Amino acid sequence: MSTRKLHATYQGADLTYAQTVLAMRVTGCARDLAADDRSSLSDLAARRGFSDLSHMNRVFRAHRGCLPSEYRAGRAGRAEGRRGPSP
Repeated sequence: MSTRKLHATYQGADLTYAQTVLAMRVTGCARDLAADDRSSLSDLAARRGFSDLSHMNRVFRAHRGCLPSEYRAGRAGRAEGRRGPSP
């Protein structure tokens, strides 16, 4: 698909292509964290296409309202009957 066609496809949409890709990456991260993925957060960031852990942390917090580590801890906490950040 050409760049022109891609931009035309997203013309008038609520999100840009880049915003859509970031949202998909964050959703994938949340899915991995919820699946009790015990890989390091740095490995998760690389696997999901973020340039580094700090970039993933910033984007994840902007989309989910908490850090990936807090999200992971909250998911584990709910499994044990404690409260944590909501997904």
